Amino acid sequence: MGKSLTIPILNDDLAESNETFSITLTGAAATNTATITILKQPIQVWRVTNFGTNANNAAIAGDLVDPMAMG
Repeated sequence: MGKSLTIPILNDDLAESNETFSITLTGAAATNTATITILKQPIQVWRVTNFGTNANNAAIAGDLVDPMAMG
C-alpha cells in the first residue's frame, strides 16, 4: 500500500532565485532520492539577477521606481 507525504510550501513573495530541496525515502527494499525545484515567478528571478541584494528593496527595485530618477 502506498503512503503519502505532505510538505507545505510557504509563499514568501520575496524576489529570489528558484529554490531546490531533496528528499530521501528509505524502505526495506530500496532507497530513493528525489529533487524538488520550486520555480519562482520570472520577475522575481530577473530582479535577483539585475539588482542582487537590493532585489527586495522597493525604493531600488520596486514596481513603481522611476529608472530615470535613479541618476
